[in-house]
Amino acid sequence: MSEADASLSVKDEEIDVAEVEKYRKERENEQFPDEIDTPVDTPARIRFQRYRALKSFRTSPWDPLENLPQTYSRIFKFADYRHSKKVALSAVANENDYSAPGGAYVSIYISRVPTDLIG
Repeated sequence: MSEADASLSVKDEEIDVAEVEKYRKERENEQFPDEIDTPVDTPARIRFQRYRALKSFRTSPWDPLENLPQTYSRIFKFADYRHSKKVALSAVANENDYSAPGGAYVSIYISRVPTDLIG
């Protein structure tokens, strides 16, 4: 084996190792999408100092007027919770009988399509 072949083989192995590592990171991200790595040069307490921990999102007390993301205010503010619940449940009850349950596989067939639209 010549030096050129040996160097190509080493480069191929490096590429393979990089691809395997990339695949592992993608798989890990799929399994744990909400986890993030802390930078090596920054302590985690510094990196996450702007975040506040809650023991329970549902039962922990928090100030709704605090500077929070817009989605939090939508979760907290209901003009009338019982009315909102009633409206949501009645909307589900009045759904079309022809609707498919969530997660079901559905095939849709379209007929009478003009030939000028096909293709």
